[in-house]
Amino acid sequence: MSTYRLLIITPERVFYDGEINRIVLKGAEGNMAILANHTPLMTTLALSELKIYSDPKKFRSATLLGGFAKIEPEKVVILADAAEWPEEIDVERALKAKEMAEATLKKSDQDLVWAQAALRRAIVRIEVSKTKDNR
Repeated sequence: MSTYRLLIITPERVFYDGEINRIVLKGAEGNMAILANHTPLMTTLALSELKIYSDPKKFRSATLLGGFAKIEPEKVVILADAAEWPEEIDVERALKAKEMAEATLKKSDQDLVWAQAALRRAIVRIEVSKTKDNR
């Protein structure tokens, strides 16, 4: 299987830079698997889990908190608002954020957009934190 370069940059750091077989991400059109020699494409990225395959059967999960992806045949560049490996996630903090967002959703429509976004971030972080390294 062919490989290509993946570069993930956040405002704080270069999160990932290496050769991979494929990635699975959630773009504007839904979930996408990107292989080498993909047709050029630009897409916004949803708050979701990102799977990075270093070989056909092994992957590493990360939380991707929005951004953009520029997909080219030999390279994918992701500019992410934030990205986290499972071991970087503070699960206790994410659980508290989830509880606060759920409580806000129950009592008021004023903070609806904030609470929905906070709830989605917390849920994605909690799910990715459960992911065992599959490298």
